[in-house]
Amino acid sequence: MTNYVPAGKTSIIRRGDLSYQLQTEYAYRPYPRITTTILHEGQVLKKIERKLDNAIESIEEQNRVQDIIQSQHNEVFRLLRDDYTIQKSTHVIPSSLISEQPVEKIEKPENVQKETLSQNVKDDIEIVNVTERKSILERFSSISGIEHVYRIDNSGEFKSGSAQKHFRKDFKNTYKIIMELLDIFPILDHETLYRKSGVYEVEKDCLYLISQGRECFFISVAPDGTHVNYENLIKKCVFGTPIC
Repeated sequence: MTNYVPAGKTSIIRRGDLSYQLQTEYAYRPYPRITTTILHEGQVLKKIERKLDNAIESIEEQNRVQDIIQSQHNEVFRLLRDDYTIQKSTHVIPSSLISEQPVEKIEKPENVQKETLSQNVKDDIEIVNVTERKSILERFSSISGIEHVYRIDNSGEFKSGSAQKHFRKDFKNTYKIIMELLDIFPILDHETLYRKSGVYEVEKDCLYLISQGRECFFISVAPDGTHVNYENLIKKCVFGTPIC
């Protein structure tokens, strides 16, 4: 039995009458892995599993796996939190991230929570009540100094022909390497082209690339002279909290 067990992560997301429980934890039997489980009304909807090369054998490895747990949990958390079309019959997890283990029915979900938490008493339960948020473009407009927002799909195609011409004129060199920049955020699901979320500073205080998972944006800014950390501000605006 390993002596190194990182803390798990548990969140409860409430959207109106719907409630989802999200759990991410490490296990070393029958093989080392990190699993994120999404439950609704006691039923396991999805399991996202990441296999590890070996069991944790040092405090350094435990700290590394702890970071992976946090990152994986946050990514799935944002999917559930930010998708306003989610219903009981539709779930937004990229298919390539879903393990092929059979879905199981849990008769008493409250016992599942107690059993999971008893394995590691360091788990913290985060309860989030989700309300309708402003659209992504409305959120962008709240940032002082935003000049233009260019919307593109995950294959690099601009949603607007006029925006494409404008971007190519103002950012000629960047336009040539759009796909290289998009690949900073790896594709997580090749069927839907869903990309990892994040913000990348293309040119400080000038141009930023944002991946929201399903689509991407370039944002150009025109600073007004005040000191603004645009990268952190955009992360907070788009994702609610800064992400790694």
